[in-house]
Amino acid sequence: MKKPPFYKFFFVLFLFLTFIIFSYQEVGSENFTEEINPHCNGMNFHDYKNNLQEPPNKISVLIPQSKNYYENLVNASVTGNYINQIFKRQFSGTVEFDVGGISCQFNAQIRISGDWKDHLNLEKYISSLDVRLTEGNIQGITRFKLFLPRTRNFDNEIFVATILKEYEVLSPRTFNVNVNFNNFYEGNFIFQEKIAKELIENNNLRESLLIESDEYYIWNNTSDPYFRNMDESSKENMFVSGKYLNQIWISKNKNNYDIYKSAVGLFNRALFSSKNNKFNLNVEGFNNFEMSKFETLSIALNFNHGVINHNRKFYFDRLSNKFIPIYYDGTPEFLYNPQIDLLDKSILTNKVISAAKVLKNKSIDIEKLNSSLLANGLVYSTPQLRDLLNHLYSNLNLIASQSSNVESQEVFIKNNFLNDNQEKKAIFSYMDKYLHCTKSVVIKCNDFVIEKSSLVNSTITKNTIYFGDFETFFYGSFKKLIKTDLNGLSIFSIEKPDYEYDIDNNVLNLKINNINQRYKLIFSEKSQPLTINLEILESIDSYPANNEFLITGCLTIYNSDFKNLQINIKNSFCEDALNIINSTGTITSLNIENSDFDAVDIDYSNVDIEEVHIKTANNDCIDLSKGTYKINLINVSFCEDKGISIGENSKVKFGTAYIKDTKTALAVKDYSIVEINNFETVKSKSCARIYQKKQEFGPSKLSVKNFICDSGYFVQKGSVLEK
Repeated sequence: MKKPPFYKFFFVLFLFLTFIIFSYQEVGSENFTEEINPHCNGMNFHDYKNNLQEPPNKISVLIPQSKNYYENLVNASVTGNYINQIFKRQFSGTVEFDVGGISCQFNAQIRISGDWKDHLNLEKYISSLDVRLTEGNIQGITRFKLFLPRTRNFDNEIFVATILKEYEVLSPRTFNVNVNFNNFYEGNFIFQEKIAKELIENNNLRESLLIESDEYYIWNNTSDPYFRNMDESSKENMFVSGKYLNQIWISKNKNNYDIYKSAVGLFNRALFSSKNNKFNLNVEGFNNFEMSKFETLSIALNFNHGVINHNRKFYFDRLSNKFIPIYYDGTPEFLYNPQIDLLDKSILTNKVISAAKVLKNKSIDIEKLNSSLLANGLVYSTPQLRDLLNHLYSNLNLIASQSSNVESQEVFIKNNFLNDNQEKKAIFSYMDKYLHCTKSVVIKCNDFVIEKSSLVNSTITKNTIYFGDFETFFYGSFKKLIKTDLNGLSIFSIEKPDYEYDIDNNVLNLKINNINQRYKLIFSEKSQPLTINLEILESIDSYPANNEFLITGCLTIYNSDFKNLQINIKNSFCEDALNIINSTGTITSLNIENSDFDAVDIDYSNVDIEEVHIKTANNDCIDLSKGTYKINLINVSFCEDKGISIGENSKVKFGTAYIKDTKTALAVKDYSIVEINNFETVKSKSCARIYQKKQEFGPSKLSVKNFICDSGYFVQKGSVLEK
């Protein structure tokens, strides 16, 4: 007998419900919105990994509104002596490139880039481009420039940027690339990432202030904007001041803003006490080896344009209180003139000479360098490269053989910026008030009230400049941590440290009795195995986020090489109970209990841990980022968010991981690779989630041999779970 049609209906319904049930089990029981769209339409992890190392050799840029773009390009070309800001309007478009035979297309915002008109080529209807990807990334880069090669002296830019990385100088990723623009023009461009958070974190540095020279008064000086042909005395008086590069970071909280106003004060002090349009290296924060090394290499590699005052860009490392120079717009000429003489160079300080002596003894691995240059689109024979490096070493030897000529430098305001007969005014922050000052020598200042939000911008109006903190500008003062030296260990604390040190048993007992106290530890290579007990007064209320020193941990281990530590912490009120940054070492036992926020956060490190025991954290129990980690046994419970969170291109191996009573037992994110022998979850809403969270990364991989899961799990398209 023929079955009624409703039987088909129930059969289809049964299949549908079965699918829903299994899908539900796969995804987990709660909504999950942390992940973003998978990279490149869900490019498989293995394809992503295999092609991550090599930059693309071709990029296609398409602006659908091409008529409007070309009209804008023509107007920029025929108006004024330089590219006016009004022509740097954004156009919506797409960027497409191949990765290992797989095509990736991302939406983007695109505009003309550059100040001088050499960035425009009206004959071929093309320009240098500033590109911001609104989705996806190219080699972990979301914001970049595509320069017409002539604007950066062709291969010089790529060669110097690559060499600087060999000397551990902050230098943007830079390479040759063939660009097809609007299916109309195709030719070679120089790809260079912008100075942004991605560059900093790619160099294993914590996000902090990015600062640059503000060229507003150069490019908007109606009397004479065309300063390329100015005589040296005119150039000396060009007015430039400090300005942030990362407003979003400054605006996050008051501590970040306080860091900015003090740092910009120091920055302006260095600017306004400079000689020959070169920074004063004696100002606090600039008198460090990184700065001296950069100045030395600018001479040896002939990229002097990058050390002119108005071209300066820095990362401010609050953890070590120093400005670290960033290479940008050096316009190098090393490949044209590899052999320097010092007759026309600026003052060589003791620090520059000292840096030269260090650098001249560091030989660069030719094969490694050649491989890097080849990946960046430059081809050299070994003899050619050896000859260029010999010129570099010869230049360093020449600098190292010079005698120093250090001049005393005083703070002054250039070009009578504060002259009474001008409308221009300066604002300084002082004792939570703001000083409104006039006159070239600051002797007349009046208190007045202004909204802090308007002071985030260094240039408030065209006639008013924010100079930062009054004290740091004039006296170079910056609040510092209290330092206490022990046996191979330096303790830095916000207030006077409360500690007991048992040298015989290698036990350090630290106490926190108020909400302002934090401890930063730096171990030397001579340090011994140590047990650290941090006791925190239970009555202290929660106090989230970093403080004015960018210290997030109640206990922070920074830039250290340690071995066989035992760490015990209870009742943390800080953003992290324990934070380890830029360190290498071993921990035998790590025990943390009752954390108001994260229990453990380890960044940019290589750490092996025998045992981890964490109980009760109101956020993540342990967060591992941008490093290589090995943990034999980890046992975490009562984690409000994630039991174990692993992200930002980390490589982690676990022996046994036991997670109980968490929202998400294990999160593997952003191109991280995790291996676990034994993995068990109890009472977790989700056993594991493998996905991409941040735009600048890609899919991840989790491999588990013994997987005991009491709930569902989530694997984003492109990411991999092997079990």
